[in-house]
Parts: sequence; C-alpha cells; structure tokens
Amino acid sequence: MYHIRETKTQSGARAVQVVEYVKRKVKVIKHIGSGRGEAEIQSLKKVAEAWVKQNTRQKTLFDKPEENRPNNIALLSQCEYLGIHQTFIYEILTKLLERFEFTSIGNQLLNDLVIMRLIEPASKLRSLELLREYFGINHRRQTFYDGATTRVVTANGDLICSFSEKRYRKDKREMDKQIKKAEELLSGKTTTIKRAKFLKNVNKKNYEINNSLIEKTKLLLGIKGYYTNLEAQVGDQVVIDHYHNLWRVEQAFRIAKNDLETRPIFHFKEDAIKVHMMICFMALAISKYLEIKTAKPLQPIIHALKQVTDARLLNTLTRQEITLRSKIPEEVENILENLNLSY
Repeated sequence: MYHIRETKTQSGARAVQVVEYVKRKVKVIKHIGSGRGEAEIQSLKKVAEAWVKQNTRQKTLFDKPEENRPNNIALLSQCEYLGIHQTFIYEILTKLLERFEFTSIGNQLLNDLVIMRLIEPASKLRSLELLREYFGINHRRQTFYDGATTRVVTANGDLICSFSEKRYRKDKREMDKQIKKAEELLSGKTTTIKRAKFLKNVNKKNYEINNSLIEKTKLLLGIKGYYTNLEAQVGDQVVIDHYHNLWRVEQAFRIAKNDLETRPIFHFKEDAIKVHMMICFMALAISKYLEIKTAKPLQPIIHALKQVTDARLLNTLTRQEITLRSKIPEEVENILENLNLSY
C-alpha cells in the first residue's frame, strides 16, 4: 500500500514522496518534489494523491467526491511543454457552421475542410496537414465518395459496384502498359504481330488500335462488382464486408484472390469538382456572415481569432495533458459579441 509522506531535506526544505513500507523499511516509490511554504507543500500532496490514483487502484479511507477533487494539479517543474493548438478559432467557426446547420450534413471532414478554407485556403492534402498542426485533428486520407455505393438490378441478381483508388492506379498502369505494347507492335519494332489486348484485326494482314475498347476500359478503371441475391434491405457495405471476409477465409487456405478493399463508385473527376464547390460555397457563406456581422474583412477577423491559443502541458508524473488558454483580447471579445457567441 502506498503512503504519502513529508520529510525534511538537507537544504531545509520539505520533500513530498510516495512511499511503501516493506518489512519496517521505507521504500521511496516516487519523489514528487520539494517546497518551503505551506501552500506549496499542500499542492505537492495533491499531486501525490493524483499520482497514486493514476498509477494504482488504491483509494483513500475518506475518499472525497469526484466533483470536489481539484483538477489538473501540476507543478511547472514537473511539466513538459508540448506546443500550442489554436482550438479557440476552431470552436468559434464550428459554432457558426452549426448556426448555418452545415453540421447536419453529418460529414466532419467536410466541415473541417470548410474551416481550413476560411483560415488558410490550400489543397485538400495540405488542409489535412494544417488540421493536424493547428488543432491536433487527424483525418485519414480519403476521397469524398467514401461510404457510398451503387446497386444495379440485373438478370443474375443485384450487382453492387465499388471503386478503389488503389485498384484504379493498378488498373491504369496495366492499361497503359497494354496500350504501349499495342503501339510498339504497330510501329514495326517487332517483325511479327503478337496478340495484344488493344489491337483490332481489320483483315488478315492489317491491325489497328482498338480505341473503343480503350474507352470502355477507362470507364471501368478501379471498379469492382459484387453479385448478391440478398434483398436491398441488406446494406451494400454489409455485402461487400462479407465478400471481404470470404477473401480472408480464402487467404487462410492460401488461395490467391483480388484485393477486396472497397471504395464507393462515382465519376471521380466530377465528384471532386462538386465537393470542392461545396466547400467553397459553405466557406463563402460563413465569411460573408462574419463580415456583415462584424463590419470587418475576413482576414483581420481570422487573424484576431488565431491570437487566442491553447498551450499544451504534459504532467510527467500523471501523464495527463493540461491545456491553458491565453487571455481573450478585447478585440476578440467585440467580435464574439457582434456574432452573439459565448466563450
């Protein structure tokens, strides 16, 4: 059982330690720190209590209710600086997105990209990096048609189609390789015409590039289909997941199968344009609202909000991260008052 003890040091200060009594001997488990004033000693003892609670299941005999316990107790000497996050501006812009009911779309990544479009317009990949740098928010790299599928009714049952970027890149490499092979055969670099996927036999002696087959192949790049006789009430992703499990079973029996990593199907270029336009439109609506309500241009508003930062400290004793927000300046208070936002 751990105990918290106070002992004098050679310098005359008082040290607070977490100890254990083993066979009438004192074993120091953790040295919390030293102090001279009573207030400092009491703070050290609270840190010691927090350390014991964090590292053991031990409870005190007269355990206080959780709400009455002090939170985030730490000594600066026992803290490690982790950097800052600009969470304040993120919280304010999120409240504006909620006011416009943009958050009802249910796509957190989309909302976060709108926020970054307001703060620092950049590409999608750069915006993901800035979200991680400014706010500690991590999104996996993905396309915006993740989570959607298409189902087509056929004579053989329902055909569920999915799209994979990885599969698209692989299929395109294979297609380009086959087209290059066909062009080399037609150019006369080889003495005999061999069979090639994109060569079309016009007559017994003449060949030409099969452009219609190339166009058809381009439309199918990255697409994989799954047949099912299950009713439409069974979700597309459920069917795809079962196919994925089938791949795992076959893998266990060392039977080689295609990659079943799924992505939804859309015409990716058109969809990417639509998503980009949606992000820009949502950001425009928020920015005009900010300008109208505050009578200020967007960039000075963003600059002012970014001045409020959250310092991140790591309590090396309890491994608990502590956040300290900087004082909100009068300029930011006026902006929030014009927006009718609390903070």
